[in-house]
Amino acid sequence: IELGLCYLSNSSTYNYATIVSMKNRTGLKCTVEVKTDKVRKYYIYKQTGQPEDSKFLESHGCSTCALATVLNSAGGYNYTPAYIHKKLIPKKLGRRYTMPIKLYGIHKILKKYKIYSKFVPRFTKAKAKKDITKWLKRGGMVIVTVNSGPDKRWTSKHHSFVLLGLQENGVVIVGDSAQTNFQGNRRIKKARLENIVRYMIPCTS
Repeated sequence: IELGLCYLSNSSTYNYATIVSMKNRTGLKCTVEVKTDKVRKYYIYKQTGQPEDSKFLESHGCSTCALATVLNSAGGYNYTPAYIHKKLIPKKLGRRYTMPIKLYGIHKILKKYKIYSKFVPRFTKAKAKKDITKWLKRGGMVIVTVNSGPDKRWTSKHHSFVLLGLQENGVVIVGDSAQTNFQGNRRIKKARLENIVRYMIPCTS
């Protein structure tokens, strides 16, 4: 189980986020432009219905889709989730990688591609909320893993998704690969930060 991997931008200023444009909100690849200190373009992938590797991605593809979002949005690549699963994730995975890929494994792949990230294996809820606020306001992305909680808001078991920005009203822009009980089949969802942090789980393995 795991929490937090944080990709940071180079921005030294702190800004709230606004959505500038969005295309294909419920499709296989949603494109959204978010403005903080500048406009950044993000690509959010749907787990189900992908033309390749669909069986794996439908069942276990949330973290692979999250990695695709960060690699393609931050690194300028154009990798599909299937390509990442087949070509970029090591065949012999150590305990801290596992399959589906853990956040530590995502951190190692981003390091290989020279995309700065910080792996946060353990946290308090208060510290997580403070750090995520800072990272998002600097124009960064944050990948988190959550559990079902009492109401299965995000998932029935465990699930990973990407936080893209924090709006001035305290609502987070979420890039989500899955159809959930919360806001359905949209690739872009919105939730107050405390309603994300309360479901987040730390790394214990």
